[in-house]
Amino acid sequence: MHPVTAPTARAFVPMIHVASLPRSIAFYAVFDFSVVEVHQEACLGDNPVWAWMESVGGAQFMQVKADSAVDDTVQGALFYISATTSRRCAIACSPPAWSPAR
Repeated sequence: MHPVTAPTARAFVPMIHVASLPRSIAFYAVFDFSVVEVHQEACLGDNPVWAWMESVGGAQFMQVKADSAVDDTVQGALFYISATTSRRCAIACSPPAWSPAR
């Protein structure tokens, strides 16, 4: 009889809820994230229901359209992005280049 071994995790991939997937995808593109996989439902039109994002450096996360309003005063998840500094990133992350949707 072979000993039972626990499965080995390959990655820990957070999934966040967002108000607008297209807007969130565009925001994370500033950090060189691109869509690896997307799921759409015909009854919801062209907007995706969820998206798997990955950076050139190998960072990954998923985002899903929230079922209800996203409360920007409550921190559902914190992200600390370790990235090379670039002028494009500095400009894109400085107000008023983007602001949370209300």
